[in-house]
Amino acid sequence: MTFLMAALKVTGITLATLIGVLLLVLSLPVTLKIAYSEGGFSASLRIFFLKFRIFPMKPKRKTKKQRDRKLKTTGEPKEKKKDTAKEKKKISFSFIRLLIPPAKKLLKTVFRSIRIHAVKICIPVSGGDASKIGLTTGRIWSAIGILAEALEGVFKIRYKSVRVVPDFSGMRGKKAEFGCKITVFPVIIVTASLVFLFRYIKLKNSDVDTETQANERTTVERKG
Repeated sequence: MTFLMAALKVTGITLATLIGVLLLVLSLPVTLKIAYSEGGFSASLRIFFLKFRIFPMKPKRKTKKQRDRKLKTTGEPKEKKKDTAKEKKKISFSFIRLLIPPAKKLLKTVFRSIRIHAVKICIPVSGGDASKIGLTTGRIWSAIGILAEALEGVFKIRYKSVRVVPDFSGMRGKKAEFGCKITVFPVIIVTASLVFLFRYIKLKNSDVDTETQANERTTVERKG
């Protein structure tokens, strides 16, 4: 009995430690850094103090074994057999209607947890005609304002600098630039997803019970 209690205690401590570590990892912010300039596009991912380059990727050297394996694989891919045993389940319209509010809440929580910050935009406008340059500059500012207003209604955005530079002389040589950081907290997204999954299962079970009761009522009416 003592051994069993000790084993249960160790198991409980181990599970609590694993859950604590998992929550700690999920609570760490994940930041995606995006940058574009005349030199090209680049993207990197940062998790706490760890940084990974996503694009451009470092070219991988193929080993001799990989090259030989590629030469041997000349066979045609096998066709996958269609599984006709699985039938598609029909989802009632009432179930979809009940699922819309929790789905909207999930998306709202996920989108509001995303922070877009350090936004840097530089758009040069050049050309021969000064009036045309001024008109184009005004249109670009208008488009930026409309887009920013739409995005700020969904995400949290902080700007570092937004510039539209008219180049009337064509001598400035300004280049188009864009950069931003997108930070998310996985623990918020995972929690919201679990709440939505619980709500989905609950609604699904209630929908099945309602359908069963309706079928039973129809059967009784037919017999009567």
